[in-house]
Amino acid sequence: MPGTSLGCGAPVAAQAIGRGTRPPARIATPARSGPVRASIALDDQWAHLRDGAFVVRDKVADVRPIAHDRERRLWDATPNS
Repeated sequence: MPGTSLGCGAPVAAQAIGRGTRPPARIATPARSGPVRASIALDDQWAHLRDGAFVVRDKVADVRPIAHDRERRLWDATPNS
């Protein structure tokens, strides 16, 4: 995501290219996605979401069955504490 410094470990040339290009309008930025993500975490309208519900921008989206399988396998592989 542009503007998060997640690419600071990338090679210098890749960082220069990233700084020199403008992200497409559909690419999320912290300023655009922050308020939406905060709303999902805090607002009552999202309180019904359970079991790995998937939100794209500001709409609940269907999750493919393979995603639930990956979630289960990841959970099973995680050491219990």
